[in-house]
Amino acid sequence: MVDTALSPEEQRRQLEINFKWLPAAAIDAYIAEWQKSGNADTAWAVVQEHPQYERWFPGNLTDDGRPRMPEKDYAKAIASYDEVFINVGLNPDLFRDRYGELIAGDVSPYELEMTRINPMHDRIVSQSSQLKAWYAENFDVVLTDAALMASVIDPSLGERILTKQISMAEIGGEAAESGYDVDFDLVQRIIEETDVTRAEAEESFLNAKSLIPTMGVLAARHADPDDDFDINEFIAADMFKDPAQMRRMNRLVAQERSTFTGGTQDIRRNRTTGGVSGLAQL
Repeated sequence: MVDTALSPEEQRRQLEINFKWLPAAAIDAYIAEWQKSGNADTAWAVVQEHPQYERWFPGNLTDDGRPRMPEKDYAKAIASYDEVFINVGLNPDLFRDRYGELIAGDVSPYELEMTRINPMHDRIVSQSSQLKAWYAENFDVVLTDAALMASVIDPSLGERILTKQISMAEIGGEAAESGYDVDFDLVQRIIEETDVTRAEAEESFLNAKSLIPTMGVLAARHADPDDDFDINEFIAADMFKDPAQMRRMNRLVAQERSTFTGGTQDIRRNRTTGGVSGLAQL
């Protein structure tokens, strides 16, 4: 599985690549035992007996403490659950705290999609005009098909939608559609603390797909104290207009351009959305 001739640091890097689907703390537990014993079975036993196992893999332990499925298969099932919700325009972040129940109930992604979500989606779409009219008349709120779906799947979400604790952008899951797993609390902050619209959020996450890898390369190349760049840092600069992240991005861009051209370039704010625009020209 891992070349024992490698240094401990190189073994760790290889294991992190092999098990990138594991939570970071689970990787730490596995690697600590692997480097001590070199025995993969023993390392897995340490992970499965860890006090945090149920938090890492909700619903995967049977009543007698045995895993229902291998952890790699568990990770695949969770990714497939996500895809089921994304395919009907829903943000999977809103439903992940229910995934453990699906795993414990032996609900396969196929069953979730074909016998639960898709039939519900078809009913919502066929009755959406009447349902939307009813909500508009009784609650003075205009709902999307996705919001209607979310409220049917989880009534507690429906209440939060009606009280505007959850916005249409959250339900639509713009971040999920663009390939980024954005923490629910962060999404809530974006809604509460900025005036970003759904269309602007979609544009911002699309920009992130091209700009984040570029900034990550620059952070590593120019020995930035924080030597990577992720979606949270991008959001801080692009949506929250965080001065520290803006200065950091400007500094990295200036260092890169001066290296090759002797010039500098500022990161400018998009006139329409306030988004980061200057990096696109790198």
